[in-house]
Amino acid sequence: MQARRYLSRGEALAAVGAYADYLQAAPADLAAAREQVRALVMAGLTGEAADRYRTLYRHAVAAGRWDLALPILAEGRRARNDLGLHLEELATAAHQAEKAADRSLALHIYTEMVAKDDTHPLVARAWIRLLLLLHADPRRRREVGDWLQRARRALPPGPWRDYLEQSFSPAPAGRAGPAADPSGSLAGPGS
Repeated sequence: MQARRYLSRGEALAAVGAYADYLQAAPADLAAAREQVRALVMAGLTGEAADRYRTLYRHAVAAGRWDLALPILAEGRRARNDLGLHLEELATAAHQAEKAADRSLALHIYTEMVAKDDTHPLVARAWIRLLLLLHADPRRRREVGDWLQRARRALPPGPWRDYLEQSFSPAPAGRAGPAADPSGSLAGPGS
């Protein structure tokens, strides 16, 4: 494919055009569409790349292809593109990342959600999941205290705040850490 030859020579803009020509004839080729987005990033066209990453991600989700959607999302994040996903989309992606055992991606998504400083219940839930995932990672347990203080400041009084306090209260003798649901479910207040 001509586009790949351009890309291998570092001719990103030429590759973008060649991919566009190819994708006119084969619009369902998600691999080529991802390669085109990479060429857009290489060419410095980050706004257009973010739009394309978002479109590819949504197509993969609509097709039920989380095996494609999550890597597309992760790649977009690595390319420092804000894909402009809605809170509902982020929450679903984080849930799917956890199901796929991609805790790193789930943590990144939850961190993005809590940074929105929103009172939406999905953000409250993201705080809890973020803390539980951090606590479950022995390499990141020291971060839990800082994040816990942030969560306490961010969560208004109510069921999610109560759940936070119950789950992360000082451990009685013989118990250490949060009182996480042993099933690992994503349930919480109002779920």
